[in-house]
Amino acid sequence: MNQKLTAIKLFCGKVLGFAGSQIATGTTNLINDVTTWLYVLVPLAGVVFLIYFSIRRGSADQQDKKQWDDRIKTVIVSVIIGLLATVIVNIISSYYGTGG
Repeated sequence: MNQKLTAIKLFCGKVLGFAGSQIATGTTNLINDVTTWLYVLVPLAGVVFLIYFSIRRGSADQQDKKQWDDRIKTVIVSVIIGLLATVIVNIISSYYGTGG
């Protein structure tokens, strides 16, 4: 019984020691910085593509408008998926105490 308790204390000590290490705090900062930038870049890229595709749709003939409509829908879905992925990573990292 005493050996099991000692092993558990040793394991917890190593885990808690890792949480304060330079690798763990650096990874924490990296996750926070990347998710912050993705919150800005994903919608910005989506808007740029939406504007471009809308201009191209406006100058397209009747047959090509369907293709441009599909591309516009793809951009919208991609932006939503990108933002949801960023939110999920941020939620998971904050659950483990590494996110903001």
